[in-house]
Amino acid sequence: MTDNQFEGGTASYKYEPPREWNPSNPDDLHELSEAIYYYNYAMGIYGWPLYVFDSPCKGLCKLACKASLLCCTEGRKLCCNCSRAAFHIQVPNCGTKDVIHCSKQNECFKSPYYIILDHKKKALVITIRGTLSIEDVVTSLSVALFHLPFTQPPLDRLSTYVHKYA
Repeated sequence: MTDNQFEGGTASYKYEPPREWNPSNPDDLHELSEAIYYYNYAMGIYGWPLYVFDSPCKGLCKLACKASLLCCTEGRKLCCNCSRAAFHIQVPNCGTKDVIHCSKQNECFKSPYYIILDHKKKALVITIRGTLSIEDVVTSLSVALFHLPFTQPPLDRLSTYVHKYA
């Protein structure tokens, strides 16, 4: 497979240079509100450690109340469903029935993720946790660069690369 091919064929992308954010532009404000909305999903996947770090006093109290309402089904030591509770606190419009799939596997090349139906936005949200553990560091270091073929390449050649598992 060549550097600019995906497994299903070849694709090219048009490069759009970054533009300056303008708070008086309605499109920019909409993008900001969308980013804030989905940020809660991104933070929620990190579970209770980041939630408590972000707001230690209030976070612990809310977490204790919410986690006690969720029954333990994981069969692990110290299982109180704190991570699931933290996720649902940070993404309040997401009910337990909205979670289509949840993987809490945290091994090399296996990061925790959620697949969620967001009824408010009429969207399927896939949120994958980034680097938090030693296993995640090993996964992050075990990738190769993959070149994205732009029809108009940016000035910075390195910005045309993404991660690809080696």
